Amino acid sequence: MADRDRRVAIVAAGYADAYSRGLSNTGFMWISGRRVPILGRVCMQLTAVDVSGLPDVAPGDEIYLLGGQGAEAITADDLAEWWGTIPYEVFCPFRPQPPRISFPIPAIISFLSPLGVVQEGPSAPPGCRRRFFPLPSPYPCT
Repeated sequence: MADRDRRVAIVAAGYADAYSRGLSNTGFMWISGRRVPILGRVCMQLTAVDVSGLPDVAPGDEIYLLGGQGAEAITADDLAEWWGTIPYEVFCPFRPQPPRISFPIPAIISFLSPLGVVQEGPSAPPGCRRRFFPLPSPYPCT
C-alpha cells in the first residue's frame, strides 16, 4: 500500500534485461530531465517508477536506466552505490548472449574445445560437425 497518492509509470525493463533486482526500492531512473525513484521490486520484465512530480510524462517517453542528460543523469557510480557494488560490475551483465540452439541429446555429436579442437563422437554421421563458442562469435554454426 502506498503512503500517499502517486502517479506510477511502468517501464518495460527488468532483471531479465540485466537490470538488477538489487535496485528495488533504492535505485532511480531518468526521465524528462529528472531522476525518478523505483517503487517496489524490479520484476523480470518490468519496473515501476514514481513520476508524481512529472505531470507531462506520457507513454512512449524516453527513460534512461543508465545515462540521461544534465546533472541528474544516471552514472555507473550511481547504479553501483544503489546496488551495493562497484562500477565495473554494473557493466558485466550487459553483453550480447550467444544464440541458444536446442538439439535432442543424440544430435549433439561434437564440440569445439577451448583450444579450438573439434571433438567428434563415435556416432557422428559423415561430414556432420557442430561448433559451440563460449562467447559471441562472428562465425556461424556449421
